[in-house]
Amino acid sequence: VGITGTNGKSTTTALISFILENAGHKVQMGGNIGNAALSLDPLGKNGTYVLELSSYQLDLIQSNPFQIAVWLNITPDHLDRHGDMAGYIKAKKKIVRKDKPQKLILGADEPEMRGLASELALQKNIKLCLIENLQHLDFSDAKALPGVHNAQNAMAAILVCNELGLKQKEIEDGIKKFPGLAHRQQLVCEIDGVRFINDSKATNANATSKALVCYDTIYWIIGGRPKSGGLNGLEEHTPRLAHVFIIGEAEDDFAAWCTAQDIPFTRCKTLDVATQKAALMALEEKKKDAVVLLSPACASFDQFPCFEERGETFMRCVKTIESGA
Repeated sequence: VGITGTNGKSTTTALISFILENAGHKVQMGGNIGNAALSLDPLGKNGTYVLELSSYQLDLIQSNPFQIAVWLNITPDHLDRHGDMAGYIKAKKKIVRKDKPQKLILGADEPEMRGLASELALQKNIKLCLIENLQHLDFSDAKALPGVHNAQNAMAAILVCNELGLKQKEIEDGIKKFPGLAHRQQLVCEIDGVRFINDSKATNANATSKALVCYDTIYWIIGGRPKSGGLNGLEEHTPRLAHVFIIGEAEDDFAAWCTAQDIPFTRCKTLDVATQKAALMALEEKKKDAVVLLSPACASFDQFPCFEERGETFMRCVKTIESGA
């Protein structure tokens, strides 16, 4: 099973693997998450490999072993490597087999994905299944999968596991028990009614939008090394923002965006300063359903070697605040 997409692929990969393992199946997870694909243990005839695949990895593959492929979405990202959206889509499209039979599960929310669906439906070797119109689905029992975007991830996992022959009860049980992934809307703790959420994996505006829609009163920590497009597209979420705390190389651009949107903001330079200031304000203002949310909409490389280290730093700062509360 191969999983790709601009956003959601790590969660979907981990969820599929968890459901299979929880149901007693032999499974190995790897690729862009966990272990490299070539280092995974041999599973034999009845085992399942579940691999997360970035555009970088797909760009390099010489053959396609994926009997089941999941392509969740496509929004601008990694254009420095691929040149433009056409190059990015071309790399992602390598998850689709050209001749051998394949079940292809495709997210169909964006116009680009619907266009791809029309194109790929013409391939006779492809058994195409679209994920769309998810607003009516209720995954409220899955505490680690908040938001409509996670409904897409969960539906992709359900379709994969159905194809692999799991029973509905096994799938439902796995979804309910799934613990979630670190740095993806991860609840760090709650202090005096204020929740602290680590969404460091949100390295672009589209990923951040998935978090913003989940909360009503947000003390938002953003910034780092900006991606193409900056915060464009997040304007609809401004009524949810109580205050914005900006760090890193994106500080000037993001401050200008906040000014244009008439959102109060504070320049903080570093994450530890931003976390302290956001926590202090949220705890003092005592607004209902307040959340301090690290969802940077940026790469981490200006101040951190990776998004994981950025998330760990945020959690350490929060735990220090919690111990002194």
